[in-house]
Amino acid sequence: MRIIRWIVALAVAAGIGFGGSVLWKSSLLELRRVEVAGNSEVSKEEVVAETRLRRGVHLLSVDTDAVAGRVRSNPWIDDVRVERILPSTIRISVNERTPVALITAITGTFLIDGNGVVLEQSQRDLLLIEDVTPEVVEPGTTLDLPQLQHVFEILPKLDPSLSARLKSVSARSVDRITFVLDTDTRILFGAAEEIEEKNFAARTLLKRAENDSKAIEYLDVRVPGRPAVRYR
Repeated sequence: MRIIRWIVALAVAAGIGFGGSVLWKSSLLELRRVEVAGNSEVSKEEVVAETRLRRGVHLLSVDTDAVAGRVRSNPWIDDVRVERILPSTIRISVNERTPVALITAITGTFLIDGNGVVLEQSQRDLLLIEDVTPEVVEPGTTLDLPQLQHVFEILPKLDPSLSARLKSVSARSVDRITFVLDTDTRILFGAAEEIEEKNFAARTLLKRAENDSKAIEYLDVRVPGRPAVRYR
């Protein structure tokens, strides 16, 4: 009886192995479709081109990590997930970076996200950050500059009465971070320190000038307890 059971088990194993071999060689597992989800800035065609996948390649031979790495090389792509969907589909889900500002450079105006990643050369209607003067600006590079980090920390906390009127930012250095309003009033804000106190000083002095029918040309709130004002 034991011998019979052993023979049956061997036959089943051989059958499974044979079936697996047949399935591996079957055209059912050839890549026929690539799905892309989560994209808006990058077209499906661009994402598919980055994968370098060939129609008809065996689905189980696709290195999903390598495909994800190639897609992630696009400056717009922050993260990506690549999945095999049997029998013949690869699904690519991407998370794109969010553009927050423009910076000026010798070679043009570039779009960047909140981490300083350069996305593309652009003329979009977004906040302009001037005077950064990075050495190299091209899509895919990260501008690891202290003044940019401080600007991105201040912006979400900037008083609404100021952010609603914000025209541009000058960020030559951390200490010289300056917000330019739509009236061309320049507010020298400095580092991302004592933000609430600086907000209060700027808001109070702008309101006082408005009540007195005066126009402020320059306002230094880097030391919020001792602000400096220059009127037009």
